[in-house]
Amino acid sequence: MTTSLAAALNSLAGDDTIAQLAREISEQAADLRFHEALRRRSREARTAAAVATTTHLANAAGLPPRGDLAAMIVAGQADGTDARWRTWRILRRSLEYYGALGGTPDRTPAGQLMTALRRDGGLPAPDPAAARHQRIIAALLSAGGPAFVTTALIWAHGQGAGWAGTAGPPASAFGASLAKIHAVRSGLEPAGVAVLDDVGEPEALADYLAGDWQAAATWCEACGLMWRAGLIAGRAVCDDVLAGARGGATTTR
Repeated sequence: MTTSLAAALNSLAGDDTIAQLAREISEQAADLRFHEALRRRSREARTAAAVATTTHLANAAGLPPRGDLAAMIVAGQADGTDARWRTWRILRRSLEYYGALGGTPDRTPAGQLMTALRRDGGLPAPDPAAARHQRIIAALLSAGGPAFVTTALIWAHGQGAGWAGTAGPPASAFGASLAKIHAVRSGLEPAGVAVLDDVGEPEALADYLAGDWQAAATWCEACGLMWRAGLIAGRAVCDDVLAGARGGATTTR
């Protein structure tokens, strides 16, 4: 990690509000890590959380309902060109880069995993703007900086890389997936079952991506509030998986 990048990340992580959110997320995630569903059915719980995230991102984008996504996946009824299906494929592929819960962290190179996520979501090859964001993402993924702020900034640049050439929930899922991969790998959220949603704060995101470092704090706060809520939703997913009420959507078709 370069000295300037380390200083920037540490400065952001030192903000009182952001530091408090990071502590709360770490505490929630540590508690959730020992849920019985994760001991017995971790793969199923992670998949169910990815399905729920797909639904949240699609709903946030205003896509019309298309029925029970999990049931459609199991039945092979989803349309390969449909935005919900493309969003699901990105999130489903991202699960491969978490590594086994409690095992050795996955170390797939950043370029390789971003190529796979773009391919599965039908996103175009990165144009110069997207390529710039992807270089920043690669640097952040390998930086070893404070886990929460690094995760939040990866999400921001993932949004930028996804939006360069397309729009909608598949592009949002690209950013969300990269953030989730880092959250799992870094130990911020090792269970990998937080149910993610649209972060909001589009102005802060646009301002940060345009070079306004002050906007990064607003974006990180919004990301932290969303992640905190996502961990609560992730616990509900684990409860349902343990009770047999969710799961089964494991196909990669």
